[in-house]
Amino acid sequence: MARLFSLKRIGPKKLFQAKKVREAVEDALDDLSVEALQMFYKTTATWKNKPNFVVRQVKDGVTITAAGKAGEIFGYVDEGTRPHVIRARRAPMLRFKVGGRPKTRPRVITSTAGKSGSVWVGALKVNHPGSEAREFSVVIAERIQKKAAKVMRKELARTVLVADGRL
Repeated sequence: MARLFSLKRIGPKKLFQAKKVREAVEDALDDLSVEALQMFYKTTATWKNKPNFVVRQVKDGVTITAAGKAGEIFGYVDEGTRPHVIRARRAPMLRFKVGGRPKTRPRVITSTAGKSGSVWVGALKVNHPGSEAREFSVVIAERIQKKAAKVMRKELARTVLVADGRL
């Protein structure tokens, strides 16, 4: 299970009522993690084997990971793969279709219908060129980081008195 995404707690230093501050920060992290999860599920909406994304509370914030075999596949799509050789193991030849269209594009948070190939090809081995990284987790992290400070300030302003008057 690969770590895809994490959020860290931020907040003003001089605050009264530490318990309320902690609750406000946790509420903000919950809001941000729900938004991040929605984006992750949007990227896999048309996939047959959809990964299960797991949100965990950690000391410094929240971590989102993709679990299971489908999560492993999501990692290959998200991070890309290097060129590699594929050999026939349990059959005399590899058989696959070529000429399709992928369901996702690099750095785009959406999933389309895609299209499977139409021409069957057979070979003993294939020099796979690798796949380009889609970088879903990078794009989602960038979008969430842009909103994080604003959401934190909003939550803290609602529940906390700041000693020096800044927020």
